[in-house]
Amino acid sequence: MSTHFALKGNKLVQYVDHRQPGVAYPVVADPKFAWMGVLPTVKLNRGETYNMRYSAMPGKLALCVSLGGVAGVALAIPCAASLAVLSAKAGTIYASGKCMQVLIGPGILGGVEYKDSYCK
Repeated sequence: MSTHFALKGNKLVQYVDHRQPGVAYPVVADPKFAWMGVLPTVKLNRGETYNMRYSAMPGKLALCVSLGGVAGVALAIPCAASLAVLSAKAGTIYASGKCMQVLIGPGILGGVEYKDSYCK
């Protein structure tokens, strides 16, 4: 299922293409929060990983805002400040057929690859 964000005036709007075969309701379009050891993380699915690499800057900023909705300002601000690094990492991870997991910690914001049932 594809999804993307757009800025409409001063509102962030998420569009979800839910009219596809195999989509199950209710549709949940939020990033997935997880732990990697003691570090909180946000798992991006394949579409979100692709968008982190290839979408235009407003789309990337929108993704940071949506991640911030899950993990708070502690992620949204460093995500926006680190878009170039996260974008490059997302491209490498996407090309390998995997998804990106964004690590959040004291002074740490990075991305690692993962592959599980959420990575689709």
